[in-house]
Amino acid sequence: MTTFHLSTALVSSMLVSTATFGQGPMLAADTAIAAAPDQAQVFEFDFFAPFSPVTALDMVEQLPGFTLSEGDTERRGLGDSFGNLLIDGDRPTNKSVALTTLLARIPAGRVERIELLPAGQAQFDAQGHSLLVNVILRPDTGLSGAYSATWRQFDGGRSMPAGSLSATWPLESGSVSAGVSFSFWSPRVTRVRSLWAPDGVALSTSRESDQRFDRAIAPTASVNLDFENGASLRLDGEAQVWSLHRNFFRTSTAAADGQNSFSAFQSEDHGTGYRLSGTFERPFGDSIGLRTVALASRDETHEGPTRFERFTETGFAGASIVSFQDNLQELAVRQEMTWNRSARHSFELGAEAAFNTGDSRLVTQLDNGQSAVPIALPVAATQIEESRTELFMRHLWTLSDRINMTSGLRWESSDLELSGDVAETRSFSFLKPSITLDVDISGSSRIRLQAVRDVDQLDFGKFASSVNEADNISVVGNPDYTPQRSWSLTAEYERRWANDALLRLAVAHSWMEDLDDWIPVITANGIYDAPGNIGDGTRLRVALDISSPLAPVGLHNAQLDLSYVYQDTQVTDPLTGEERVWSAVPVHRLTANFRQAFPAHSMAWGWTYRGRSDIHVFRATEQQLNDAKNGDLDAYLETTRWRGILMRFGVLTALNTGGDRTRVFHDPGRGTGAVTGREESHATRGRIAYIRLSGSF
Repeated sequence: MTTFHLSTALVSSMLVSTATFGQGPMLAADTAIAAAPDQAQVFEFDFFAPFSPVTALDMVEQLPGFTLSEGDTERRGLGDSFGNLLIDGDRPTNKSVALTTLLARIPAGRVERIELLPAGQAQFDAQGHSLLVNVILRPDTGLSGAYSATWRQFDGGRSMPAGSLSATWPLESGSVSAGVSFSFWSPRVTRVRSLWAPDGVALSTSRESDQRFDRAIAPTASVNLDFENGASLRLDGEAQVWSLHRNFFRTSTAAADGQNSFSAFQSEDHGTGYRLSGTFERPFGDSIGLRTVALASRDETHEGPTRFERFTETGFAGASIVSFQDNLQELAVRQEMTWNRSARHSFELGAEAAFNTGDSRLVTQLDNGQSAVPIALPVAATQIEESRTELFMRHLWTLSDRINMTSGLRWESSDLELSGDVAETRSFSFLKPSITLDVDISGSSRIRLQAVRDVDQLDFGKFASSVNEADNISVVGNPDYTPQRSWSLTAEYERRWANDALLRLAVAHSWMEDLDDWIPVITANGIYDAPGNIGDGTRLRVALDISSPLAPVGLHNAQLDLSYVYQDTQVTDPLTGEERVWSAVPVHRLTANFRQAFPAHSMAWGWTYRGRSDIHVFRATEQQLNDAKNGDLDAYLETTRWRGILMRFGVLTALNTGGDRTRVFHDPGRGTGAVTGREESHATRGRIAYIRLSGSF
């Protein structure tokens, strides 16, 4: 199947930097940032000099008040997967190669300037993002590339490398890029569990060690071709091979008699995958363009067989054997046509077709020492085929020099055919309208109002059953759950100052239909958790972003970025009939980033703090409370004193506070059954020290 697309690729004429990487004095912030004719903010190269950037990714990460978004790449198809990055005015297809990977390929010296573009400009489709970043590159003059090498020391004594290498070759009418990254990752989780009876009497204490060894290698390649008629072709590809080896050991001591028991398992999981995409663009004059995007991907996972063995002081007490296989494939084609009818009106319309398949198989057995007996779980084998179609249209209306309105309408239809343990055919169709009003108040202040209708996709993983032996949790697949739907109203205010300071406040209220959560499934073997719909709910979300230089308080060349999110969620619990919060959604979340540079010494240091409030999870037979304690801190010190190579020394999870979890068990189920016990545990991942060398050529 083929599709057609149209888009305009017009970039306004802006300031051109003549600075070269690592040369020239730093410009004052109000000089380095200027207002472009289209109300964009322009960051010249010298603005980033104190940050000693090696790649374009390092530069984008230092933009005040901007967070790079990959888009919703977990959704099938292409409509929601576009991120908020443009490169020379073109939007990459990031479902084949991640935006962070693309930016990490580009040496900082190839970046001429970076533009921050507010939503609502006719020449760029924001795809629902409030801000876009446009990385403007210097013309290719020869071979260029970037490299990095990292050595990490994990808790438990293991040392593991990671690295990447990429290069770009200019062609007569385009360029070719290729790269490869690899990673060895070996964290260790230690956990202490205490089990209590309903009356508060201690039953047992357990100590666990969960050592993991991850390995992954991912080659990538891209080809960009430009043609004389203004058309362009971009091809992207990525492959991945990975494996995970896991050693788990638990020692439990009974409080009553001091008797010990032991549990252990070793697992060897592995997988492969690839993603290929092609984008063809063809302009017709100054007002019409076509754009065609095609995507093919495949991911295959093999887990186990894993033997979870249990022993007492007298010998073998039994084992559970679990094997799992999963195969996901996606084919999608998207056709877009853009018509810039006038300076005030821009239209986009198009269609997308996708065909997706999923095949998962779970096999569980119980070994009693004499034979392995199969354990029957519902929906253990599932095959899914989905045919999905989407039609869309968008209208951008420039009401005045300061007011833009974007309205859109999407119609999505999906046909699913399930086979395996459950045979079923289902069809869905939804309309998804949206409207956004963007008002430039004063050139430095903006207001954005938005109303959006959204419909989640059905997650193929929720159709199949799964097992977590470490926590003794079995989840049954639910082929009958329906997509979660919502109406959302958002009001956002943003103020930027010439000295890099930013304040952004966003308030959003969502009304949810068929909220996706956990429901109980009763079988002959007991009560299980299953993904399902629990009714309607609401969410109030308040997000505050603050970015400010700290020179006014005496810290020169220092920047502090704060991001705080408050969420008030409500839903009626189907098991208790009481109002409660949503599962796995914290009320408070805080992230703080600090960085200070010492240009005269070619050094900088910084830290990132992340913290959140408790998270509740409401399952069929238990309720969980997860406490992240006091949050955690990543810190680093870096220098470019030697040959311009960036050397960073850092520590991840420096506080090593870990997290607490409380599980309250009910029989036969939460809400109607009696409390049968309580488990309290504390887990830590340990500190990770690292050294990273990175550079470009």
